[in-house]
Amino acid sequence: MDYEKLGYMYLGKKVIDDKQGLKYLYKNKNLTTHGLIIGMTGSGKTGLGINLIEEATMDNVPSIIIDPKGDMGNLLLNFPDQDPSDYAQYIDEDEATQKSMSKDEYAKKIASMYQEGIKDWDQDKSRIKTLGNKADFNIFTPGSNTGIPINILGSFDVPSDEVLSDPDMLNMNISSLSSSVLSLAKIDTNSSKENILLSNIFLHSFKQKKSLTLTELITSIINPPMKKIGIFGIDDFYPADKRMDFAMKLNNILADPSFANWITGFDFDIDKILYTPELKPRTSVFSISHLNDNERMFFVTLLLNKFISWMRKQEGSSSLKVLLYMDEIFGFFPPTKNPPSKEPMMLLLKQARAYGVGVVLSTQNPVDLDYKGLSNIGSWFIGRLQTNQDKERIIDNLITGPNDDKEELMTLISSLKSRRFLLKDTRVDKPFLFDTKWVLSYLKGPMSRSDIKKLMDPKKELLQINEKKDVHKNEVTNIANQKPLVSKDIKELFCYSYSEDLLFEPYIVAEAVINISKRDINKQFKVSHKIYIDDSIVDFSFSNQSLNDEELEYSLKYPQKSSFANLPEVASKLKNLKSVKKKFVSYLYNTTRIEIYEIPKLKLYSNLDESMFDFKLRIKDALNSKKDAEVQKIKNSFDIKLHRLESRLDKYAYKLEKEKQDVSAKKSDTILAVGLSVLGAIFGSKSSAASKVATSIRKAGRIKKEKNDVASTEVQIQNIQDEIDKISMIHESKIDDLDIKYSDENYEIKSTYIKPKKSDIYDTDVALVWIG
Repeated sequence: MDYEKLGYMYLGKKVIDDKQGLKYLYKNKNLTTHGLIIGMTGSGKTGLGINLIEEATMDNVPSIIIDPKGDMGNLLLNFPDQDPSDYAQYIDEDEATQKSMSKDEYAKKIASMYQEGIKDWDQDKSRIKTLGNKADFNIFTPGSNTGIPINILGSFDVPSDEVLSDPDMLNMNISSLSSSVLSLAKIDTNSSKENILLSNIFLHSFKQKKSLTLTELITSIINPPMKKIGIFGIDDFYPADKRMDFAMKLNNILADPSFANWITGFDFDIDKILYTPELKPRTSVFSISHLNDNERMFFVTLLLNKFISWMRKQEGSSSLKVLLYMDEIFGFFPPTKNPPSKEPMMLLLKQARAYGVGVVLSTQNPVDLDYKGLSNIGSWFIGRLQTNQDKERIIDNLITGPNDDKEELMTLISSLKSRRFLLKDTRVDKPFLFDTKWVLSYLKGPMSRSDIKKLMDPKKELLQINEKKDVHKNEVTNIANQKPLVSKDIKELFCYSYSEDLLFEPYIVAEAVINISKRDINKQFKVSHKIYIDDSIVDFSFSNQSLNDEELEYSLKYPQKSSFANLPEVASKLKNLKSVKKKFVSYLYNTTRIEIYEIPKLKLYSNLDESMFDFKLRIKDALNSKKDAEVQKIKNSFDIKLHRLESRLDKYAYKLEKEKQDVSAKKSDTILAVGLSVLGAIFGSKSSAASKVATSIRKAGRIKKEKNDVASTEVQIQNIQDEIDKISMIHESKIDDLDIKYSDENYEIKSTYIKPKKSDIYDTDVALVWIG
């Protein structure tokens, strides 16, 4: 198909003088400067949005779609057979009745309409099937088990190092997180003490690279990890009883049985949302129409912040790598207010381009938009609008230069009908009209809960759903009110969260820093192990003991009215911890084996904390970057040759048109001359008539010659066209070869292990820690 080209989206056909012309192919990389779709109900706005996502999917670009209204789930209604029974499953009985048809009759009509629509736009069933195979399509339903539930328990994850190292980014991240939590609890977010407290808790945890669950956040509100906020003590700034009231509001949300659907489900991990374990792209629809306004704001803000943190870890790219689409931004990006979602959305519009991320926003309400924030958008798709006020508002923001004509824009926008859009592109001198093509998915309108359940229930078993695990505490016996005595040479520390009625249990906590400097890897990391000391302990062996993955805060003192578990003899007899420290170093030296992955052909190695999945994603990006660079070289060479041939083609086309006009004019002259000559022979002198006839014959001969010239020019034009077709085939063949050359299947990943030297293990510290 002539529109099936790498890096181009077949969106429809250009419109000139109210007539459809050539197919319109939009470069997908243009979406890295983002897009905005505006149009009233019935304008074809949803169809254009689905069109863009389908075409991105055809180019192997994964998508995240935020769907407040419920329409975007239509992307999963992919019926390559176009059988009426497929459509019948998703047809509303009432809709068929309104058409005075049975459900089956209406399904036949819909199937027939889609068959004709697909055909009329030069598409076929095979393209529908290809789309369905290009990506893994899912509908996620946060806070509900209707579709794929999403686990936000780890939603307050530590941002990426790139965000942590950027104070402005970190503050934005924390500010929007705090505001979203307050929005969920229906608390005013404007400069409230609750907002300041939450922001400080997040900042304290994130600086220690510690993630927070919602449960831990509530606990931290009751007992903040900071002693001061500004110059005031925590209790002076925000008294304990007020903090308890605040914590109770959040706890009521957590205690609500319906909230269980927020903390079980698919991992809230952007990499996994974008790709399957086999690195097949995913088209992930987040349907949030079932949530209330506060819950929607909470989730959208979390998602945008998570996406930004993921994005900042990616390598830069000039090609489109990921599409983020939001189907209705009304209320999320207003002109005067600052809801929690607005700041991360603004940041994406400013920075996402550098990472190959395209953001497309859509709305039917052009008045409630912050146009200043939208000034970074490169492609404005304007559909039919309802009022002159809407048109005026849009036109005022479309005029960006001296060449923009307000009257012309008003005329164009006023002429729009359903599925016809005005495209104002910063890369094109003048705006133009185009009609959107027939999409491959069945546009049935908003998806009902039963529709989503029908589609997603079979997939739930295929996706790994993480359940919350129970944590069992140690069983403690032999409790005393006095702390057991230990040697003065043993380092003794205390760790606790509450100040009254504490029960302390004994642990050996050992920490060290390990330095790895091999295979282009130069990284230090801290390890910590703890051994619970009970009567079963015979020797302080670190085998089979738990890694201490908690960031513990230690004190040299403990509160009064504390109780202590018994300290077994194996620990109470120790004079110092030197032998334990020596065992710990030996244990680390003998057991630290760090698996890394490498691709010998590319001389690339994984990072220490990089999973196989993440490494594969990085390799995919590296291969795509190499391929994009070579594709660009091929395109540049092709464009030069094509431009030269098209110039020649234009020259011969002009020549042909002139020659045809000359032939036509001379043919008319000759016919007239011959006619006059014949009349002259009948009514005039014979010698004069003979002369005129001879002249007419010579003119006829010249016409024959010029006809031959026309034929010769047509041959030249055909030769040039054949040459264009030839270099186009070579160009496409070379690009196809690159797809094979840079397929990740051609690059074997091998595992290798690295270990530290004993001298690479340092800053070792061992202590007896009482944890309450």
